[in-house]
Amino acid sequence: MKRALILLLTAVLILMCGCAKPAEEAPQTEPTPAPTEPTPAPTEPPTQPPTQPEDPKLVNPLTGEPVEALTNNRPYAVAINNSKGAMPQHGVAQADILYETLIEGETRCMGIYYDMASQTEPIGSIRSARRDFIRLAMAYDAIFVHKGLSPKQGTQYDKYSAEVAFQETGWDHVDGNNEAYKYFYIGRTEGYAAEHRTFVNPDKIIEAAKALGCTLTREQSLDVGLQFDEEAFFVGESAKKITAWFNLSQYFDNKWSKYTTLTYNEDTGLYEAYQKHGGYSTGADYVDGNTGEVLSFRNVLILHTPIETLQNPSNWMNIDVVGEGEGYFACNGQMMKIKWSRPTESDPYTYTTENGTPITLGVGKTYIAIIPMTGHIDVA
Repeated sequence: MKRALILLLTAVLILMCGCAKPAEEAPQTEPTPAPTEPTPAPTEPPTQPPTQPEDPKLVNPLTGEPVEALTNNRPYAVAINNSKGAMPQHGVAQADILYETLIEGETRCMGIYYDMASQTEPIGSIRSARRDFIRLAMAYDAIFVHKGLSPKQGTQYDKYSAEVAFQETGWDHVDGNNEAYKYFYIGRTEGYAAEHRTFVNPDKIIEAAKALGCTLTREQSLDVGLQFDEEAFFVGESAKKITAWFNLSQYFDNKWSKYTTLTYNEDTGLYEAYQKHGGYSTGADYVDGNTGEVLSFRNVLILHTPIETLQNPSNWMNIDVVGEGEGYFACNGQMMKIKWSRPTESDPYTYTTENGTPITLGVGKTYIAIIPMTGHIDVA
């Protein structure tokens, strides 16, 4: 009986083991990746705020001198009497650049004023326009100011007249003989011929230009390509006294022996001007009648160019102010030979050394003499 019980219990245990479910395996899962930063959406490369250019150097483009602000106003070119009987001139000391060249029988000056609105002193005496002075004014985009002009005469030489030059170019100008006469005035009478009496105030020049419909402003500030340096030092020929002769002939006759002398002042670093009209007349300093000061210049340019006397009734000059040529540059008591060029009437002048390097002017005003090929200079 006992044995049967044991066998029975054994059978039950075997049956229970056979019917039991096998243990389920733990489900297999992919290992959890380590957390990562989310990938940002594509964006444009980061931009930096634009670098602001440095403020332009506030200098007068004709002198290199500091100015409070640049102006987009056009410059003015003024025809100024240089006859012996018209001395003294007025307002010439304020010109940034002063030209002197021949007209029939004498020389005439033209002042270039970068900012006429800043001028306060009267300018005069005002004289008539010549074709080549208009062409010089065009080098600076300058409104031309004059009283009268060389008119057409019904000859083959009319193309050299100022009247035709204005007609062909449409150049802006203010003529004290025509609609603008009311802006000019008689500044002196006793002892002066009628042609030596006309003056104009700077504010009236601007007022007249506006009334006549001249274009008063430029899209950009003036830049005629001049380079300036306060030192402007170069080693050249010593030039303490320079005399430029305007004679049309190699012979110094009484009529054509006009010369201008510029003497270097060591204390100021400027050239002081003196002139003599005619071979036997007395000389006189270039003096501004507004202030009594002798005209003084940091830079002196003497340009040689072909000049001829035309065979018309008035013997006008024909001056090559476009093209290229040679000349001299003086500054700080030193002088060098230079080359000048101006391809068209729309271009400014370019000045280089003989080997083609642009010259650097001293900071200050400039005197420019345009003399014939037969004219010469004396240097001491």
